[in-house]
Amino acid sequence: MGNAVNVYMSDMDFYDGTKPENLTGLQKTIYFSDARKKLRLVLENFKPDFRYINNFNYRLTPSIILKI
Repeated sequence: MGNAVNVYMSDMDFYDGTKPENLTGLQKTIYFSDARKKLRLVLENFKPDFRYINNFNYRLTPSIILKI
């Protein structure tokens, strides 16, 4: 399963708290502008007639709400 523009979210590892990128991981779970940009690319390519949010996880964050 995938998308036509081949855009996917990057993995976030929260288990090793010593890495500097994991310290910014908490901020990314609250608002991640990269998720908003990537979702916009997928929606512009797919052009769905109807959009709704059923569930989203820490990679997408509430930042996607305005794009839906």
